[in-house]
Amino acid sequence: MKVKQKLDVDTVIFDFDNTLVDTRKAIQEAYNEIFSEINQKYGASPERLMIEIRNIEEEVKSNSGNLDRKHFDRTRYFEVLSERLKLNISSQDIKKYADSFYNMIIKKSEPFPNVESVLPALKARGKRLGLVSEGSESRPGYKSRHISHFSFSKYFDFIVVAGETIPEHKTSPLIFAKIIQQYNLNPSRTVVIGDRMDMDIENAMENGMHAILFVGRADPRRGKHKPDFKIDDLNELLDII
Repeated sequence: MKVKQKLDVDTVIFDFDNTLVDTRKAIQEAYNEIFSEINQKYGASPERLMIEIRNIEEEVKSNSGNLDRKHFDRTRYFEVLSERLKLNISSQDIKKYADSFYNMIIKKSEPFPNVESVLPALKARGKRLGLVSEGSESRPGYKSRHISHFSFSKYFDFIVVAGETIPEHKTSPLIFAKIIQQYNLNPSRTVVIGDRMDMDIENAMENGMHAILFVGRADPRRGKHKPDFKIDDLNELLDII
């Protein structure tokens, strides 16, 4: 990508899941392994399990029914899965499947192409790098463990785990106001890169920051703001910043 005018910024803040690492693919692979185990022990087909878990995920995202974001932990997902399909999965197995799920996400998630070359290249240009990701209320420390699993984490000058290292969550526009204050950032010289229009692009631009949408796995929701750029490959950042 060749652009007419680059963004003149000092600080570059990245989202983590599905911007730097392919968490969606890791989740799919983790479910595949766990559902194979459930199939062998409790008889439900992996296809039926996958359909129902997707229904549960949608309910959590929309805060509908008796599920909301307070039940984001996969322990609750597997409990509901067992109830709805009348599988009678033991509480011991439910805990085992949930713990395995989170451990597999860390092991199976892989960086997107060019992450490990783009980050040091930006550092070499004198950019301050930040990372922001949503934490897990039910599993404190899990997201930090996930991030530190990758060697590229060493390139970040600051890492924010929303809901843990700061009280604000990524769903709130206040998160970037807090980051600006805490790290003494100039919003007009800061850019946020993420795959979510609502939590990444909208919240950043509401606080006077620039924003770049990573469209490879972008959230379909739209907002009143238009990102400064859209990219398909992180390598394109080197032509923009």
